[in-house]
Amino acid sequence: MKIKRNLTCCILLLSFSSQAEQNVNSSNNIGSRAQSQQKRSLIKNSDADNQFFLSKKNLMTAVWNAPFSYESIRSNHAPIGPYIGNGDVGVVCHTAENSQTFRISKIDFVTDGWSDWAGSGPAALPVGGVKITVESPISAGFKYEMDQLGNELRMRTATTQPVHMKSWISVNENLLVTELVNNTKTPIKISVDTYADSISATYGTTADVNSNVTQVTRQTKTTDVRWVSKAGISTKVLGASSICSRESQAQTNTHFTLKAGKTVYVLSYISGGGMKNDAQMENAYKTLHDLQNNRLNALRNTKIAWWKDMWNRSYVETNDELINRQYLSSIYFLASAYNEHSPACGGMYGVWNMDDKMMYHGDIHLNYNSQAGFYSVFSANRPEIAKPFYNFIEAILPDGRRRAQNDMGTVHPSLAGKSFRGAVFLVGGLGIGIPYNYYWQQTMNAPFNVPLFSWYYEYTGDLDFLKKRAYPFIKECGDFYEDYLKKEPYGDTYRYSITTGAHESSWDLNPPSDLGFVKQTFSLLLKYSKLLDVDENRRTLWQDILDHLPKYKVIQQTKTPNKGLPVLQK
Repeated sequence: MKIKRNLTCCILLLSFSSQAEQNVNSSNNIGSRAQSQQKRSLIKNSDADNQFFLSKKNLMTAVWNAPFSYESIRSNHAPIGPYIGNGDVGVVCHTAENSQTFRISKIDFVTDGWSDWAGSGPAALPVGGVKITVESPISAGFKYEMDQLGNELRMRTATTQPVHMKSWISVNENLLVTELVNNTKTPIKISVDTYADSISATYGTTADVNSNVTQVTRQTKTTDVRWVSKAGISTKVLGASSICSRESQAQTNTHFTLKAGKTVYVLSYISGGGMKNDAQMENAYKTLHDLQNNRLNALRNTKIAWWKDMWNRSYVETNDELINRQYLSSIYFLASAYNEHSPACGGMYGVWNMDDKMMYHGDIHLNYNSQAGFYSVFSANRPEIAKPFYNFIEAILPDGRRRAQNDMGTVHPSLAGKSFRGAVFLVGGLGIGIPYNYYWQQTMNAPFNVPLFSWYYEYTGDLDFLKKRAYPFIKECGDFYEDYLKKEPYGDTYRYSITTGAHESSWDLNPPSDLGFVKQTFSLLLKYSKLLDVDENRRTLWQDILDHLPKYKVIQQTKTPNKGLPVLQK
């Protein structure tokens, strides 16, 4: 197995060496030669990186040789069909012989007032989509590709006059681009439908034509809610004259001719979201109206550079195609779903909320499920992927404090009337910063995030993050445990016991999982308080708790499948 990690510090060293070479003189030739050698080494490593990923191109390109319908990729959880995303917008595709449809969601397009078996409150929704149809007789030759390394979707239509389509989404702007190429000798009629999802009448829609830009919006529930959200899709054709029309209250159409040997771009801008009931359609129109080829090329180059950097952060060569594909595809999924520019944090299904009835409302599940998705980003040298998650945790922290002070009876009847410092989280929440779901009698949904806050500092060395974000959050968890743990006689000494739900709906005395969080929380507080030179007066208690925690219980099982091996007992 070969492992490569292209650390950020190496990039900085290259930058420093380049600057130093501009200022060298005869008195520092030795340093200059060392810096030049380092630069050559980095360039050599970059060449090796490029060769590695070039060798994985086919491995990371999924291919469909026949059309695939909406029903075949429909999902109310993780995406099944080919997908792309930029941490804010998610796109999943389905096809016919002569068309492809992009189904579109936006991470902060969230309704309030949705109720189902998982609870009541916020729920993620899709926005709508764009369908591109080639008006040519059906033939053969269909091919579709999802290129994960290039972050592109490519299609060859099965039509008498085939059209080649290449689609991508910009990194920092929510622009979905589809490049259409006609390599035949005759012109081809193309139709583009832009629509707001109108399956449910609960969510209002609009459709309009503004000059050569078509625009649709979708609005969340408006009654008995704490906020209203509105999102939109605006579409323009670049490179051909077009005829635009309003087809219904939820759909527009654009017609144009793709001339022989020409390239035309279908540009769709996704806007709005959030809690201000503003789809930002004027800004979307202006963005598309002003966008020309030079700006489009710049966005494409930025996207290429961003993904190249993302891939080159690290890789693992296992010499096993299945493991390689799983590792690299997981990075693609995470980098498409979360990044430091995300306006909100995606839930368990990332940015791909493609159904009005997403499982668990498309939420962030805080008793392991969502945290686990970020466990690997630190050792993989991609810590910034986790930044939206920290924003979410800090956004729900005030609510968590309130619950620790005033709502403990809802956690468990035995806690009625009790009040604690620190924070207690519900099991779920939407990434816009709104908690929901239940406690399921668990008090560890806040401490479950302690490892992620710690790891960001441990892997980056970012002292500012430790001081302003990680340490304050970990201390909130310590505050809760200081109040919640019960100091009780134990033999000829004493211990600090915890009664809580180790599993959903359980109620346990000193479960190993929670004891582990207590130990981790106070161990880190001792370590970081010394590093930051703060809270010296609290260290005696923290150490005392660590010295007097109950031992993990072990029993000798006699039944299969344990076959007599020691196991931890609740």
